[in-house]
Amino acid sequence: MHTRRSVLGLGSLAALGLLSGCTRNEASPFPSQSESPTAIPSPGESGDPDLAARRTLAGAEVALIAMYDAVITKHPELASSLRPWRDHHQSHAAAILPTATPSAGAAPIVPGSSAAAVKALRAMESELGDSHQKACATVRSADFARVLALCGASESAHAELLGRGRS
Repeated sequence: MHTRRSVLGLGSLAALGLLSGCTRNEASPFPSQSESPTAIPSPGESGDPDLAARRTLAGAEVALIAMYDAVITKHPELASSLRPWRDHHQSHAAAILPTATPSAGAAPIVPGSSAAAVKALRAMESELGDSHQKACATVRSADFARVLALCGASESAHAELLGRGRS
């Protein structure tokens, strides 16, 4: 059973994610489709102490994008509501590691019902949000930690809204 305080806290987190992590404005660390991030060193630069974390977390973003694509393909009735969130994850992956690209791995397994597919997306969003939040404490770059915090807030908001049936 959820307490009033936990529900209010989740609502605040969802609002933060929607306002901070899912929109592009002048203060946003996420690049638009036409620009490249300038505050984040490219993987080719020497001395990036966060390169391993960037690769791992960008890979998780790419896996989530692949799951969104697979769900949209199997359940096209969800496309209009899920595609914007999928696009958020492209921005997240580019902000974490500008050279992040889809892998040629196995396609994700998508549940047969749309409700179960949304539940699977919610679980992945929640897990990735937790991973980003935990990584904030271990990365060296303050700018990168800020990007991860915003990505984590966005993913936590997505998970909460998917759980409420608001995709």
